[in-house]
Amino acid sequence: MDDELRPAQWYRPGHLDDRDGAAGTYSLDENGAIDAWLHGSWDDMPSSVGIPGLEIGRGSFPSLLYADAFGKRITAVGVSRGAGRTNSVSRQQRTQIEANYAVEGLWLEEHQLAITKAVVRFYDQDLWTEWSAYPSELTFEEGRGSTGLKVWFEKPPERAAVIDGGTLYLRDASTHKPLMSPDGWLLKSASKFVFEFDAPIMIEQFQRQFLMPLEVLITSATGRRSGVEIFRATNIEWVIPNERHESQRWVDIRVGHLSPSSESKVRGELLHHVNDFNFAEQFPLVFDVARLHRYPLEHYGTLRRDVSAGYLADFIAGVQLCESFHRTLHPDLRSGMSLEGRLTKLDQESGGLIKETVKDKDWHKRVARLRHIVDHGLPGSEVLTKDVRSVQAATRILLLLFEVRFLVALGFTAEKAKSLAVERGTHGSIAFAIREGYPHIKEMTAKADV
Repeated sequence: MDDELRPAQWYRPGHLDDRDGAAGTYSLDENGAIDAWLHGSWDDMPSSVGIPGLEIGRGSFPSLLYADAFGKRITAVGVSRGAGRTNSVSRQQRTQIEANYAVEGLWLEEHQLAITKAVVRFYDQDLWTEWSAYPSELTFEEGRGSTGLKVWFEKPPERAAVIDGGTLYLRDASTHKPLMSPDGWLLKSASKFVFEFDAPIMIEQFQRQFLMPLEVLITSATGRRSGVEIFRATNIEWVIPNERHESQRWVDIRVGHLSPSSESKVRGELLHHVNDFNFAEQFPLVFDVARLHRYPLEHYGTLRRDVSAGYLADFIAGVQLCESFHRTLHPDLRSGMSLEGRLTKLDQESGGLIKETVKDKDWHKRVARLRHIVDHGLPGSEVLTKDVRSVQAATRILLLLFEVRFLVALGFTAEKAKSLAVERGTHGSIAFAIREGYPHIKEMTAKADV
């Protein structure tokens, strides 16, 4: 379904008769999340009294709402009433329908919100997988030189990994279509993740257990936030009245995402690629690692958004990222372990890349001291209102430290993780920025006994 604004009739569970519908609209916003509004009222539910702060007669929305959006059935899940305004006399309103996600194609009850197969694509996925289904070569003729370009389809090999409750595949999703003018073909190499489960899994659980980890994995490779581009799913247990074709069982699930970045990236700028992994052995670890380290990974996703919360806030988030990551890596260690101790341990487990980069054995003490200054506004912190080079460099240190240790958690040796980071095309600029800013960290923390 495209993102155009569509008129819709909205229904509550148990009231799917046409006479019980309320007028509204349905569309997708620029981030792929649903943008739904209720304009009419259900006959047995009084509209709100239009006085701010007074909600006499204001009925709450059920957790599920259904819509017929210009012939497309919609199930909105995790619904709540958003901002709006009403006219208590005419019963007209403009009330936003907020939802966790939407299922396009079927009306499903609460217990039916489970899937047995899903096809998913993420932003930057093909860059990360280095997917290429259309090799080419120049053709030559003796005496004439180059005579053209030969292109053919060569299906990349499928990869598979056994995961909790099923199997994950990485498969070809390449397309080709003819061009009307000029004559020719539009070829697109593309990949897709395919999940096949032995038993139905609830959609919300699938998002937490499988979608989020892959999104974080691709984010860690590119250094910018990824997101779900396509999410289609089906369930062999769904009963479809008057079903004519299996395609009627497939639905589009709209979970929302950040707008994809317009900045172009090339292969050499990535921290890792799918070819660096033993797919069958390491990909099950991706989901285990995400489950164990969900809290620090949320911090990482926030730091990799295009919109910064500010240099000081980013630095504090970077500290929380590494501190919480160490805690979840080593839950058996005492809770009172210092930040500098945690940073040292993370670097030791990552091949000592940070110590090598800054060439200072006390770097961990300086970063910990800088956090203390920023956290509590200690004397000297007023400098940060004019010069943030120290916290910029410290944030880069913390992000690099996390990314290398994250690779170790995914099954790479410390030396391999370190080499992946060093061989990344942008590592030179990252290391240069750290070294250039590090004297400002030393200056900020010079009065402390480090």
